[in-house]
Amino acid sequence: LAEEIKELLTEKWADQLAQCELILVSVSKRMKSTLLGTEKEPFLPATHRIRKLPFMIGKPTFEAVQAAYLRAASVVFCEEKVADQIAARFKPAKVEEAVEAQPAPAPKVKQVEEVPEAVKYSEEEDPLFNALHVASQS
Repeated sequence: LAEEIKELLTEKWADQLAQCELILVSVSKRMKSTLLGTEKEPFLPATHRIRKLPFMIGKPTFEAVQAAYLRAASVVFCEEKVADQIAARFKPAKVEEAVEAQPAPAPKVKQVEEVPEAVKYSEEEDPLFNALHVASQS
């Protein structure tokens, strides 16, 4: 598998990847060397362009890649104070602030979660709908 990935990245896709400003990946730490190579021998020469997606995508399906692309390429318009609140979740907290900011543990309350209704895809709604979608719905 590692040899096939290396061949794809270094030979077959090299021209396309060279034209990319950023290369976004979602890979576990354990599989990172298989997908991207090692620090001493990376599969891509410009490792500064490789970024980890800031969210999980689950199984590596075409639909997951489409959803990740939409999330990564989206722009959210909001007021500055709302943007600060959203960005604050992703900023690293200082050790002193983290200790002070810990709220008292809330009492445990068993909550019943609603199960979302399964999404049904159809050929009319999705131009990429195919026989695999039909099979996955059964």
